[in-house]
Amino acid sequence: MTVEKNLINKTFYKSLMGEKSHEEPAKFLGNMYAQEQHKDVPELAYIRFAQGEVYFHHKDYEAAIFKWEKVDNELKPWALKNIGDAHFELGWLALAEDFYKQVDPDSDVLKTEVLLQLLSLYELLDRHEEAVATIKKAVQLNPDYPNVTEMARTYFEEQNDWDNAVELAVNEAIRTGGPSWFSLLENYIEQKHILRFPPNYFRPVLDKLYEVNRARLEELSAALWVTYKQSGYYFRWLTTFCDFLDTQSLEESYTWHKLSPLFRTTCAELVGGKYLLREISDLMPRLLTHWLRTATLEDRPLAASLVLAWEELFPETLPEHSVLSAESMLNDGQRPKNVMDACSQLFEAVLTWGKNEGILPDDDIQWKVGELFDFNHYHLMIASPASATCRTAFSRLFMDQDMEVAFAESEMAMMAEPDAKDAVMRLVFPCRFSAPQFKEDGTGLDLMAAPFTLDSNRITDEVLQDLEFCDGLIYVVSNERDFDLVLQIKAYLPELPIHFVLWNFEWMDKEKALQWVDQIVTEIERHFPHAEVTALSTTRDPEKLAAELLKSARAAIDTVRLEKLRPSKLLHFIKLSLRSLLDKRVEAERAMMEHIEWYEELIATLEEAINRVQELEEEKTQTVKQAFGFIKNEWHKDLLTTIPDLLKKCSELITFSMDISKIHVFINDEMNRRLTTFIEDTALPNFRKAVEEWMEVCEEEFGDSQSQLNECGNKLNALYGEEKLALNGDFKVLEDWRRDIYRMTQGGIPLEKTNILLRLTPSRLLLKSAGKLFGAVSKNKDLILNKYKQFIASKDYTETAESVANQFIQQFDLFERSLSRDIKMFFDPPSAALTKALEEAQAEVAARRDALKDLQKNPEEFRDPLTLFELRQRQLEWLSDTPARNLVEYF
Repeated sequence: MTVEKNLINKTFYKSLMGEKSHEEPAKFLGNMYAQEQHKDVPELAYIRFAQGEVYFHHKDYEAAIFKWEKVDNELKPWALKNIGDAHFELGWLALAEDFYKQVDPDSDVLKTEVLLQLLSLYELLDRHEEAVATIKKAVQLNPDYPNVTEMARTYFEEQNDWDNAVELAVNEAIRTGGPSWFSLLENYIEQKHILRFPPNYFRPVLDKLYEVNRARLEELSAALWVTYKQSGYYFRWLTTFCDFLDTQSLEESYTWHKLSPLFRTTCAELVGGKYLLREISDLMPRLLTHWLRTATLEDRPLAASLVLAWEELFPETLPEHSVLSAESMLNDGQRPKNVMDACSQLFEAVLTWGKNEGILPDDDIQWKVGELFDFNHYHLMIASPASATCRTAFSRLFMDQDMEVAFAESEMAMMAEPDAKDAVMRLVFPCRFSAPQFKEDGTGLDLMAAPFTLDSNRITDEVLQDLEFCDGLIYVVSNERDFDLVLQIKAYLPELPIHFVLWNFEWMDKEKALQWVDQIVTEIERHFPHAEVTALSTTRDPEKLAAELLKSARAAIDTVRLEKLRPSKLLHFIKLSLRSLLDKRVEAERAMMEHIEWYEELIATLEEAINRVQELEEEKTQTVKQAFGFIKNEWHKDLLTTIPDLLKKCSELITFSMDISKIHVFINDEMNRRLTTFIEDTALPNFRKAVEEWMEVCEEEFGDSQSQLNECGNKLNALYGEEKLALNGDFKVLEDWRRDIYRMTQGGIPLEKTNILLRLTPSRLLLKSAGKLFGAVSKNKDLILNKYKQFIASKDYTETAESVANQFIQQFDLFERSLSRDIKMFFDPPSAALTKALEEAQAEVAARRDALKDLQKNPEEFRDPLTLFELRQRQLEWLSDTPARNLVEYF
């Protein structure tokens, strides 16, 4: 390495000078060169190489290049490298690069030196990609070469090239096992420079660390865990880490102080409801298995309880050895002190989730859970197979002004409804008949009445739930048969403290009463050896009775047992709340489907009603219009027949005494007068009478329509269950018709004077009939009057009749044409009401179908959180009798 070191430092010339190193190198080498030239076969290459080094150090780069170009022995590769260095110093970088690339060395040292020089050159030229390739090649070629890896690290960091920096740290950590590289890699991980690398890239690092440093393995694993948790690689990291642990036989003597909390936090997060089961079902068994393997002493109960809870809900998904190990871990230790706090957090999580889903557990369950968290109130049930017995006990003992009664308007109302929380009587101490055992610090005693019936000889589920809620039971015995039910209670709730009150035995004679009491007490001692028994007489003073009963109550409540039993009670009702939520979801889905079916039936009925209204409108329109048209046409025909006859009879008015020159005026006026009289006195009254009859028909038709509309409305309102629709036709239409008919038939439009004869004077008539003029008209007066009379009697008055009729028939035609519109106005209000109801129903169906689709689209989004809540609830059940770390922090 000494020769290569001299070559690297360009001090090869010193090896030629030997002991004369104190002489001036240029002079020494010049003399040596001159001497060598006198030899028969001079060897000048070494001297030239050394001279080039001296010139280089004196910055005579051109002279150095000249000398090195002449080197043709084994030092030629170094000479080429040095020529490149000289050009580099001269700033001729392109030439320098060419010479560096011409070097074809056999020495790894020379290769490395060339690569390092190229790195410097590429840095100056900002050729980053080539610089990276060069330094990576140098590291790969000779990683132990002084400062190579450090130079690479520095360069990558300066360029913010974190991918290559991470790769370098990983490779060197695996290669050297040196703590500095692991520390550097951990720093990169914490700075999140590793997010472009998949987790399995670091698997070899984990394997290496497991061999050399377990503590460092935990540190680096924790850094990866935290960093990948904030990326899309989180589950891949957890899988990779489980793969790694699968291959390791972990030593029991080593305590994994960092891994255990990481597993704890991760498992709690995965079962916290954020993820669906399909997302975690494959991963959770592996995490639980390895948490058991790495769990610290304080974490073991948590890990074991979650393993057993998981196995209960998802059988055969965990290795058998993991289940057995978990059972073994839970066999030792004491009950955790803060299970109640964990229960509280779990129930709050359930409530929060339920609120977001729009459903909550039953009110009774929520009330009971809230009560169970209050250790200042005891809940005591007084039960008897005979409901009257409990009512009597309550009413005789506790009707007192010093107590507070909750959940009932009055004491008697509470007695009438002895169910669930509505049957709770709350005594807040002190009260004037307090037993001395109760403290005077606001401690409360809740008394609950739970009547049973002997008919069924069994306890209802509702009463059993109340018993599950209570801290103790005072069982009132008034008959030897009452024992059947209390034994059922014991079988169902073996931990429930039960004490007895013997009641209602005064009706027996003294000897029989003593015998009965002795018999009952014997049975109690046989089945309930720790029970308190109190015999109460119904004839005693109520205050003394109350004091005795409260004494029994105090005996039934053991505060130590209270603290032990409350968590299990809470967990029971949390489980019921989860079932309640699931039932409500199922009920909501079922109710939604029923609503959709109901609305679909409503829509069909509405559509049928709308079609019927349209048919009814068409039917009534046709009937009404046909009837009116018939009247109008008949009246028109009558006018066309009567008017000509009326006008022809005017010929009878012509006499020979009339002024022939004015007769046509007279007759024309008389014709108009007779027409007016006829229209006003005969034609219009007759028409009005006919139309009035038509109006009666219209009223009947509209009345029939309204009856059918009412029938439709009643059918629809029966579906609605309320008077939602009023399908009332607009009868104002009939009033408008009456007004219009009155206007048209009461002379509201006067008859225009008609020019019947004014255009035809008698002379003109005569000329027209004779074809020529007969001398003086006066001489022919009789002839003219006869002709005129004949003309009037025989004239065709059809045109006149049409003209007169048209003056009136036009308005009746307009009225007739408006009938369709008016009848539509009658049906518009019910049609609009039905259309609006149909649109509302259709919109409701669409909305509910969308909601139902959302419910049914991803049912696991609802069911999975409930399943995971149940998992946590089961975990707490397993923990209730085992030691544990801070459960609140975990949950």
